[in-house]
Parts: sequence; structure tokens; C-alpha cells
Amino acid sequence: MAALANEPTVIGGPRASVTNSATGVCELCLNPAIGVTKTCPPGAVAPGGVLTFSGTVTKSVTVTCNDVGQSNVVLYLKSMVWQPFDVAPQTTVFNVSSEAPTNETRIVRIVSNLEEPVALSEPQCTNQSVQAELKSVRPGKEFEVRLTAVPPFLSNTMATVTLKTSSPGTPMLNVSAYLMVQQPVIVAPSQITLPIGRLAAGLSSSVKILNKGTNALVLSEPKVNSRGVEVRLQEIQPGQVFSLMVNFPAGFQLKSSDKIEATVKSNHRQFPLIKIPVIQQAAVARAVSKLTPAKTAAVEPQKVLK
Repeated sequence: MAALANEPTVIGGPRASVTNSATGVCELCLNPAIGVTKTCPPGAVAPGGVLTFSGTVTKSVTVTCNDVGQSNVVLYLKSMVWQPFDVAPQTTVFNVSSEAPTNETRIVRIVSNLEEPVALSEPQCTNQSVQAELKSVRPGKEFEVRLTAVPPFLSNTMATVTLKTSSPGTPMLNVSAYLMVQQPVIVAPSQITLPIGRLAAGLSSSVKILNKGTNALVLSEPKVNSRGVEVRLQEIQPGQVFSLMVNFPAGFQLKSSDKIEATVKSNHRQFPLIKIPVIQQAAVARAVSKLTPAKTAAVEPQKVLK
């Protein structure tokens, strides 16, 4: 009779396994939505065969077996799969401003789960926006990597920091850093979208302008380069939050050749003129099926034999 081991085991490293302990071949079908890093397709597993999972296992697995006495088995996996090194966090996120750069520092903790002491090399990073420094907390067991975001911050950046280890099984460790650069002036939405065709009634569209910089924002002279369209600027929070209301009259129609935009002047040196383009909603292509009538074969009149 086919049987399954319902306890996850650790085999030679960072993986848990489900083993067929039967003497005959057992056909298994694993639930594909278990959220592991390796997909196990349905198939035949020979006696002693192993299906492996990598990473943290915290979900249940439904196994359908061809054993009539035990056709369905639910495996509850609630364990942390062993790894030679624990790195937390795997990715460090910096929220920085292009206008107010600061040397912000985050700490990544590395813990060795190996029995023997390990040594780590000095971290290396090819991206100049991130500096890395290694510190030993418990010699041979626990370390800290201090990541510092270095200005100027021009755009969102992903950086990878590498460290060599003395462990033959894991010769290299990678630590990721993501710099999310926040613009000092944010326009939401960044464009105004109109429906296709002529407007049956008037339409109003609101755009918010947010100041994330260090100085107060001053906006003036709102305009739209189209006749009949009105625009109104309102300061909701002084120097910080603004609302730009654009009113389109009934009968207004945006042509494909039109380049219409709403504009407003600003005292910010990077954004002296804020532009909000007006576009038309994309047309949805409709498939038209054409039915061709079948040709009727000509039938010759039968001759009547007398």
C-alpha cells in the first residue's frame, strides 16, 4: 500500500521534502497553489523519490494518491526551512527626496546557522548611491551590514551588495537596496482622460498638486490652450496642497490632431511650468464576425423514365 511521510524533513541543506515511503510506485498530484518557490507537476514518484521545496514553508499541501485506502492526504507544513545564513531584511528600502538629500542608514542583520565559525569579506557595491560597511556582532556567528544612501538622488535605483563567505556551501551572500526617490512636486493624475466622441454634457476633471519639497509652493496663472474650456485653481492647504479643476463644455470633442494641455506656473526651480496633458480614452477594438452564406449546389432536374 502506498503511504506518505506527513512530516517535512530537512535533507542536506535548506529544503524540506515529502517522501514516498511505499514499496511501489505512487502517483502524486500536489496542489499547485501552495506558494513554494519550486513547482511540482503531477507525475510518478519512484519509491524513495523526493519532492523538494525551498524557502519558508507555512502552508498546507493537498496530495492526491492512487492508493484507494488513502486517496487524499493533507500535509500541514508549519516550519522554518533551515538555511545556512539568515539575512534580514533581504531588501532594504530607502525613501529619499531629491530636494532634501540626507545620508540615511539602514542595518541588515546576518546570522550564521552553521556549526563552524564563518568569516565574511568586506561588502562590495558597484552602485555609488549606496555605501556598505560590515560590523561583527558575535564573531563567526552574527554580523551587521550598515547600508547608507548617498546623495544626489536623481531617480529610483536598485543596488546589490555582495559579501564573500568562508563557507564552501554558500560562498557568496547578496543584499539588495532599493532607493525610492520622491519628487518634490507630485501631480495626480498626471493626465486628464476624456471619453471618445463629443461630450453630451459638461465634464469636470480634478487634478491635485502636492508639494513634498522643503519650501512652500506657489502656483499661479492656470490656463488651458483650448477655447471654451475653463480652469480654476484652488489652494487647499497653503503652500502644500492644490486642486486644479478643468471644466469641459457640452459638445466638446478632442480630435486626434489636438495637443491640449492644462498648465500652471510654479515658483519651484525644477518645475517652473507644470503641464497636464489632455488625452482621449483609447478605443476598444471590436471583432466583427462576417458570415458568408454557403453556396448552394445546383441540382439538375431528374429525368423521368417512361
